[in-house]
Amino acid sequence: MPWFAIVPVLPILFAYLAGAVVALALALRYRSIPAVLALIGFLILAVMVLFNLFRAPVLEFLVRKGPFRGPVAAHVGLGCCCSVVDVAAIALLIVALWQAISGKTAA
Repeated sequence: MPWFAIVPVLPILFAYLAGAVVALALALRYRSIPAVLALIGFLILAVMVLFNLFRAPVLEFLVRKGPFRGPVAAHVGLGCCCSVVDVAAIALLIVALWQAISGKTAA
């Protein structure tokens, strides 16, 4: 993968990792459910950014060994799965923010 394809993704990756570091610090200090949910959400988003950097070899493997008949079906299937994981991570962040604001935490 050329370097110019990685450079635009770096600020997003660093933002997710910074969010994970802050959530980790809050989770260790306050031991609250919203901090743990935020940590999990930010880590999932960071892993998905890293996965999307190396998506081409996964697509080649799915086309070669998987049940897909062509690269379009493999690309659409992988994109759908990645989108579902992204939505789940964002839902975790929303729930963490909602619990932190409402004060409904179970310690």
